Amino acid sequence: MRLTLPQQDIYFEQLLYPNEPIYNIGAKIEIKGHINIDAFQKAYHELINQHDAYRTKLVKDQENIRLKIVDIHNSELGFIDFSDSEAPYETANLYMQEEFSKPFDLFGESLLHVFTLVKINDDFYYLFSVYHHIITDGWGTSLMFQRLVKNYNEICEFGAVQTEYSFTYKDFIEDDAIYTDSESFMEDKTYWKDKFNVLPENLFNKIQDSGRVNKSSRKELIIKRETYNELIQLANNYNCTTFHLILALIYTYFGRKHQNNDFAIGLPVLNRSKSKYKKTVGLFMGISPLRVKIDFNETIEQLTKNLKNQLRNDYRYQRFPLGKLIQELQLFHEKERLFNITLSYEKQNYSTNFQNTVTEVIPLSHRSERVALALYIREFDESKDVKIDFDYNLNYFDNSGITSIVNHFEALIDEVIKSPEKKIKRIKLFIRRRIKTNTHRF
Repeated sequence: MRLTLPQQDIYFEQLLYPNEPIYNIGAKIEIKGHINIDAFQKAYHELINQHDAYRTKLVKDQENIRLKIVDIHNSELGFIDFSDSEAPYETANLYMQEEFSKPFDLFGESLLHVFTLVKINDDFYYLFSVYHHIITDGWGTSLMFQRLVKNYNEICEFGAVQTEYSFTYKDFIEDDAIYTDSESFMEDKTYWKDKFNVLPENLFNKIQDSGRVNKSSRKELIIKRETYNELIQLANNYNCTTFHLILALIYTYFGRKHQNNDFAIGLPVLNRSKSKYKKTVGLFMGISPLRVKIDFNETIEQLTKNLKNQLRNDYRYQRFPLGKLIQELQLFHEKERLFNITLSYEKQNYSTNFQNTVTEVIPLSHRSERVALALYIREFDESKDVKIDFDYNLNYFDNSGITSIVNHFEALIDEVIKSPEKKIKRIKLFIRRRIKTNTHRF
């Protein structure tokens, strides 16, 4: 089977950086409480059997690369015990970050994922998971978590897994091949070529050349749930979503800061057009460049609604892969001209618990962000605070610069909640405040 269009985008960019983990995705799942390790191992093994995407390998067939889905696998849940360490928590977290930053061998014997149960003490574990993006996306990892929990709980209660899943990635592979040869593909290509016939100006300039193109760090911002609920209410008043409103805040901040009223933000799109694909683990997601022109005389409400309308229009053409657009525009060495900032809005269900435990999903960073700035909004539980991760490329930002951006952005949120009727040009951006943020140095 040939690679799907989303997989081709991942594969060809990974070829440019073969020794960097630019497409490692995953998390550490904090598990507080007693667990049955034998049941956990069985639940993991059944999980891999249930989903063909996790049994996918890449093979070279002369000059072509194709997918091979194996029916029999030797994948096992790893186990490592740090409970006898002098500092088990710190040692375990260092171990997981180091393992997460190791690149996969796309053509090796092993499957393209790693699951390891990490013991801190008898009532505290981590489930460490890392995947190569070519086999799954964020939606797929959320499905994985829900189904692993369900497998474990059913084994604990009934002695065996009860639930079956009839969804396979093979169906999408066939669907994708039909799309590639369709009129819709050509229509989508024309739409995006016309949209970027004239490229926007660069939004960011490099401050240094670190010697590594993709070296990045992370700063996180915690938005209190009551504040986030006010954003939800404001978006509802506009008949829009919180995602639309946060996009408007990002365009407002960077548009005003850089005096740039025409730039694009790269947005992951679900690309699961059929209901069964929403239940299927695998890589469906693509990146869509959202380009809008900002009128600074408008209000946040007007910009939010404009973004909603533009997104609705773009989504009709979302299947066209970013790699093909880069190829059509001949932007192989200056992809940042399309966009150099991305926003991933991750509202996924991670609120399920393994039996007799409390769990929390904590995303990890591969430290190799390619764009200047990647924003990740993590809303995993409607009762908890929301985290925004600012993953910044060290060639574009230093700690001082990113700290200012994070501080200003939180101040902007408060300003818009307080005075939503202001025109964009009148909104205060640079309020000095002391805001607690966490920086992860790599």
